[in-house]
Amino acid sequence: KGGLSLQQGYALLRTRVGGDATFLARACGIPAASAISLDKALEDFVGTYLENSDLPAVARPRIYLRVSDGGLGMHSVAATAPAANAASWHSCIPHILKRIELPTVSALTTASPWCAASLPACTLQIQLASGDPAAVVGDPDISASQRTLASAPLAAAAVRTRALVATTGRAAQAAFRSAGGPGSAGWLLPPSLAPHFLSNPCFRIAVRTRLDLDIPCQVGVCQHRDAAGTLCGEALDAKGQHARSCRKGGWLVKKHNSIVDELAVWCDNNNAYTIKEAILPNANPDHPEARIDLIVQIPGHAPIYIDVTIVSALAQEPMRRGSPTRDGVACEFSRQSQTGEIPWDNGVRVCCRGTRPIRRGRHELPKKSRPPQGPALRSTALNDIYQTVSTLVQRWQAEAIIASCTPCTHSHLSLIPS
Repeated sequence: KGGLSLQQGYALLRTRVGGDATFLARACGIPAASAISLDKALEDFVGTYLENSDLPAVARPRIYLRVSDGGLGMHSVAATAPAANAASWHSCIPHILKRIELPTVSALTTASPWCAASLPACTLQIQLASGDPAAVVGDPDISASQRTLASAPLAAAAVRTRALVATTGRAAQAAFRSAGGPGSAGWLLPPSLAPHFLSNPCFRIAVRTRLDLDIPCQVGVCQHRDAAGTLCGEALDAKGQHARSCRKGGWLVKKHNSIVDELAVWCDNNNAYTIKEAILPNANPDHPEARIDLIVQIPGHAPIYIDVTIVSALAQEPMRRGSPTRDGVACEFSRQSQTGEIPWDNGVRVCCRGTRPIRRGRHELPKKSRPPQGPALRSTALNDIYQTVSTLVQRWQAEAIIASCTPCTHSHLSLIPS
């Protein structure tokens, strides 16, 4: 609507839903039936971002999960409105009592039918959150913010969602874990730079992938071709797993190289000097031509060696090693499968796992490689690279899926890297 892309519209939707619902809940309260109706309307609207405008029941709870937990980060009115209203009353009651010169909350409920109707539910919210059956709304000795009051229902909803995913199979569990983690949904943030943008078809596929939904176009056989024109011909699966990992068509190379290029640009923009595809003759005696993706030179710091590896928690070996039940399995397998003696004491392995772009752990970006500006600018710069890498992973995976069901003409073969 209004000429915006789906990606931009979704970012605005997240902002509006959270702000509007919170304001209403805090100002006058939202009845439970109305809150449930608003959530249902939101779920139906999110469904319009898919090709068939249908969001399956199994995926609906996931839109309310935090993005770091594998969800879409939407605001559930039913889960948070009671907490917002109770927190608002709790904050305002001491001032109300002082203003109208009443001694207690009981006196207020006696004097005001509105308060008599509203405050018992607020007191119940505070009692449930605090675990204290004697707690009373408006008690100045009790701390009750919207965040603390909403934490319990939101946590319960997350547990129910994980339990629901667990019933759908090991592959679904692995995909769910792969969708979470730091920087996992940078592509859902409002795009502000060219690398942050996704086309509408790519955004639809990215949403389906994050919710582990079938991708309608993934039928028939893979249309990827290599530089010689040889057709892949493997059967496509409904989730797009083959299309994303197919070695024909050069899509893996494009995805890898685009991430390396953007990392180099980011380092260069933050006062570092980079060398791409540098030869490390001592890294592997059997392969003196071995190369490293990126070497970053920072004044006053030893060289930082960056290796970009793109992995999938749904691949056969990570699945065998337990990726459905444990985080980081695909990245651990990638590290163990690397050969050679790259100086990892000053090294970083940027491990792109599913939608989670940068692995934290032993090979996290060293603090000294971060931009030297103040804390606010440093945070902005790091958020930018998370968003960029996350979007690139989604873009090239979606492009590979689209190409897998689009016959390639011979005139296009010259564009395919060998």
